[in-house]
Amino acid sequence: MNKIYKFSAWWMACLVLLSSLTFTACDTNDVDTNQYKGGISLNVFGPSPVARGGILRFLGCGLDQVTAVQIPGCDDITDIEVVSSEEIRVTVPQTAEPGYVTLVFRNGEHIVTKTQLTYSEPISMESFSPESVRPGDVLTIKGEYLNLIHQVIFADNVIVSDETTGQESVEGENAFLKHTRNEIQVLVPAEAQSGKIILSDGAELPNWIYSELELQVVIPSVSEVIDLIQENPRILKSPILIDDKRLQVGYKEDDIRAFLPRSIRNVENSQARMRAAL
Repeated sequence: MNKIYKFSAWWMACLVLLSSLTFTACDTNDVDTNQYKGGISLNVFGPSPVARGGILRFLGCGLDQVTAVQIPGCDDITDIEVVSSEEIRVTVPQTAEPGYVTLVFRNGEHIVTKTQLTYSEPISMESFSPESVRPGDVLTIKGEYLNLIHQVIFADNVIVSDETTGQESVEGENAFLKHTRNEIQVLVPAEAQSGKIILSDGAELPNWIYSELELQVVIPSVSEVIDLIQENPRILKSPILIDDKRLQVGYKEDDIRAFLPRSIRNVENSQARMRAAL
C-alpha cells in the first residue's frame, strides 16, 4: 500500500511541473505560429460584428511581435496599440469588408483567423437617379455600405450582378459600372420594368433592401418610333419587334430573348449552366 502511495505522489509532482510549463508558455520569445501550443498564438478576436471605426481586439500570446493586421478591403494596418504581449488593438477602417483577418509577424509568418470578421452597420439606399429611365441608360444608386451589395434587382426579377456572385447577369458577367461604399452605377437592362429596386448582398439567404420610390422605365411611344424611322429609314431593313412593354430594332440575340416569357428564359439559363459544368 505504501509503494502505491509513493508512486501516485511522484506522478502528481510530474503533473504539477507540466502544468507550470504550460502556463508559462506565453512568456517565451520563440516565434511559433502554431496556435495550439506555446509561442505566438491567437486565441480570440472581436467583437464580430464590429462597427467600422470601432476597436478590434486580439487576445493570445506573443502578439507584441505583430507588425501588421490585414483586413479585407483596406491597406495593411500598422498603427497597432500594444496593450501587452497578450493583447493588441486596432481601429477598423471605414473601407473594411467582411472576411478573414491576417496577423503578420516580424519574421514574416502569418496567422489567419478561423472565422470571418463581420460588420454591424446597416446597408441603406438613400436615392436613385434619374427616377425615369430608358433601357440602356445609366442608373445611379446612392446610400451607405453599398460596397457590400452584389446585385441590383429590377421589377420582374431582372437581375444585374457584379463579378463576385458567380451568378448570371442580364448585362454580362460584370455589369456594375461603378461600385463604392456610397454609390453604384448600372446600365438599365432591356428587360427592366417599372417598379421598386431591390439591393441584394447576393448571399445564399440574402439581405434585401427595397427602394421607397418606384423606378419608371419609359418605353418609346408610337410617335417616337415613327420619328425615329423617318430620321433613320434604313431601320426598316432591320428586324423590328414590339410588344406592350418594349421595342427592339435590329438583331441582337440577348435583346431579342427579352421578348420570350421569363419561364422559358429561366429554363434556357439552367440548361446553359448545366452544359458549362460538363
